[in-house]
Formats: sequence, structure tokens, C-alpha cells
Amino acid sequence: MIFYPKTYKIRPASDNRDWLIQKGRQALSHPIPHITDAPAPLSEGGPHDYYSNGDYWWPDPASPNGLPYIRRDGETNPDNFNRHRELLRGMREDVVFLTCAYDFTRDEVFAARKLSVSPHMTAAILEGLRDWFRQYLHWMFTSQNGLDEMNTENNHNVCFFMQAAAFSLFTEQEDSIRFCREQFQNVLLKQMAPDGSFPRELARTKPYNYSLFITDNLVSLCHMLSSPENDLWEYETKEGCSIKKAIDFIIPYVLDKSAWPYPPDVMHFDAFPIRYSFLLFAGCRLGKREWISFFQSLPFESSDEEARRNLAVCQPLLWM
Repeated sequence: MIFYPKTYKIRPASDNRDWLIQKGRQALSHPIPHITDAPAPLSEGGPHDYYSNGDYWWPDPASPNGLPYIRRDGETNPDNFNRHRELLRGMREDVVFLTCAYDFTRDEVFAARKLSVSPHMTAAILEGLRDWFRQYLHWMFTSQNGLDEMNTENNHNVCFFMQAAAFSLFTEQEDSIRFCREQFQNVLLKQMAPDGSFPRELARTKPYNYSLFITDNLVSLCHMLSSPENDLWEYETKEGCSIKKAIDFIIPYVLDKSAWPYPPDVMHFDAFPIRYSFLLFAGCRLGKREWISFFQSLPFESSDEEARRNLAVCQPLLWM
């Protein structure tokens, strides 16, 4: 259960209601995606194994066969295999839009494919879904790939715990919830500089995007994990790091991008800012109406795929 303190006063209007219902209707016509819809030629795990290549890895022009690949930070290789990621993101968006449309209309046609409050979601299906996420969460915390991500001190471990927290809350695993909260306090916030910036993200070739990305995920994590006993919005490390300081650093450059004092991103710079959930979560929690108004002034959906996939939360109203 997500905690809403008494200072949580502002609830934005559902300004995109009709658009969301229309997107839900479109989602009804989409086929249910499967990994097997897009075989990955280089996958060693078979047709049912999820497979993708890292964005920034390119063949070495000095090598006869291009191996080993070399990293060109911020430059996406268009030849890399990412069809499974596209299928996953498409499913994510369809589920979100179906959920929104059902919430607004209570029309069972939208719930026929999911939703725990609908009779279409039986107890057996819900428990099966929770069991799948329990197993996946166990893999995250025990596999080498999962441990490597958890211990990477940049946006990667922030995103790791963003996912782990959501799955832990959904599966009601108190030990994991407590661990995610402790990592937020003792590890993630300490990646912050005294001015609230994140030096590892500013050092990238996409400093604007990555600074927004890590802040968006941290605020969403704070929103999920705060409780009456542990209000992370008010937490501050002994070094003075806090979620409020992170927001204070980035918010001027969201409201006025022309003030950004660092180099522009090498790709997709013009696509940002977008409807980041942190504008809504922090605006409501901290009573900043101008942040909510700015959120509502932005397009409902970006036409840039890079921008859409960088949202921590697609439709934050569902989380409120």
C-alpha cells in the first residue's frame, strides 16, 4: 500500500480522460504479444528466451569480424536487436491504457484482459501472477546479472530498486520492501553531489536525459516506499543528501530548458522534457502547483520512442 501523508493535498484533474479511453480502445485491437513473435537469431537461450543488445555497443571497425564490440556512449546502434524490448514496452503501454480506460468507465471490455478489481481476474490468476513476480524477484536478488545491476552505482541500480520495490509491494514481501527502503537511504541517495546533481549522469553524453531519468526513478521509488514510520520525502543523509535536494537541482532546467548549463545530449535532446511522474508526485507531496501545471501543459504522449521508454511511470495518476 502506497502511503499518502496529510500534506498530500493537491490532486490534479484527469485532463486526459478522453484520450486515455481512446488509447484503451486502441489497445483492445492489439494482439497479445509473445517473445516467440520475434525470434532472436543470436540468442543462445532458444525462442522463449528474452534477448536484447545494449544500445551503445558497436562493431569494432578495426576487427575483421567486428568483435569484441566497442562502446560509444549515448549513440544507439540501429542494427542491434531490440525487438523483444519493443514487445515488452508495447505490452506495458497496452496494460496501462486498458487499466486507465477501465478505471474511468468500469466497462468490463477493458478488464477482460486483466485487473484485480474485475471479476475477470480470478483469485487463481492473481496468485499465479504474484508467484511469477516472486520468482522473478528472487532471480533479481540472486543471479549474477541481477547482482551486477544492483551494485552498479548509477542509474542502473536506481532502476533495479525501482523495479524490485514495485514487485516486492505487489507480492507483499516485507523483507524485500525493507531492504529496498534501506538501499534508498544508505546507497542510492549517496550517489548525489552536494548540490543535488548526479555526477555519474552528468558525465554521460546525454547528461540532461540521464539526470532527469535518475531523478524520476528516485522520486517514484520514494513515492512507493514512504510509510508513516519511514517518510522518505523527509529523509536526509548525514551528508545532506535528500530527494528534495535532487528535485531542487533539476527542476529549474525542467521548467526552463534553455537554462541548462551543461552540454546538450548527443541524441534526442529536443525530445525532452516530457510528462515525468516526478513532477506530479513531488508537486502533490510538496504542494508545488506550478510543477503540476507544467506537467499538465506537456503533450499527453511523446512522439519520440526514446523519450517514452525513459518514463519511470507511464500514467502516474494510476499510482495516486
